[in-house]
Amino acid sequence: MKTLFHSLALGVVLCLSSHSAWSQDSESIGAAFMFAPQISGFSGESADQVDYRGGALYGVGLNFAAMRNFSIEPQFLISENRAAVTIDETTTDFDIQYARLGVIFKTRIPLGGKLYPVAFIGPYGARTLNSNVTQNYQGDDTAPEQIALKKGDGGLTYGFGVDWVHDRFYLALAARCDQGIARIGNAEYTPDLKLRSYALMGSFGFVIAR
Repeated sequence: MKTLFHSLALGVVLCLSSHSAWSQDSESIGAAFMFAPQISGFSGESADQVDYRGGALYGVGLNFAAMRNFSIEPQFLISENRAAVTIDETTTDFDIQYARLGVIFKTRIPLGGKLYPVAFIGPYGARTLNSNVTQNYQGDDTAPEQIALKKGDGGLTYGFGVDWVHDRFYLALAARCDQGIARIGNAEYTPDLKLRSYALMGSFGFVIAR
């Protein structure tokens, strides 16, 4: 875990940014911290009885604003995903932590002044850091059964938000959805479940180059 946080710190030093590295100029590079409370659940044919639960999403990224109203953002995030699903009287509890690397393509709407509505979309890939998945059979008093899942995930991020820019500093607030495109299970756990999470992300950043 110390290595992970050292990597995050190094990423910040290397100018990784967030959802809002836009300055008033047409070209810029920015850096920021990101944090979001999120809720996680599942989509898919087996996701009829899903209990969405809270977690967190945090990290850094690198933003290149090559044009005034368009930017590209590689992002490195830690995603804490918790949820439960009931299938045929069997409840499975999920507590999974991912290291996620994504690339966001963002456009903003210039309205004048310091506020900029934004919309974004992009793919991501994830690697499992920690996983605690247990299965409980209703009416069975035995200890929960541990379930193994795939070691990674991938999907699509999309959403909208607003940036507030002041000289070399900026704040951002964004509502985002991260939708997995593949089943999280393996050959031993076969339900059609794709991870889905919703987050309200806040960011604080600064422009480092123009």
